[in-house]
Amino acid sequence: MTPNVLSEASNLLRQIKEPAKIQIATVFRGLIKRMNEIYIASADASSRSEFLRIGLSDSALLEIGKQDILVLSVDHDLYMAALAAGYDAVNFNHHRAIG
Repeated sequence: MTPNVLSEASNLLRQIKEPAKIQIATVFRGLIKRMNEIYIASADASSRSEFLRIGLSDSALLEIGKQDILVLSVDHDLYMAALAAGYDAVNFNHHRAIG
């Protein structure tokens, strides 16, 4: 996980209404403490050709893909960019239960 992704997730969680917001933020904080956080310099991520199309957070995840770490996302553009770069990638939407 990158600091970029954690920040985006945190911002999305802030849009949840109380009282669930506090409960979810508490769980999220616990997850953050147990995660292996990988720092990717913004200069490196933004140097990727995909940056102009997919943005900073997703470009940082592509940089992680260089390390043979699976790129897991629900973002189709990130998924396709990872596959095009030759990285292992899974689009979580392909595994959701239909129902």
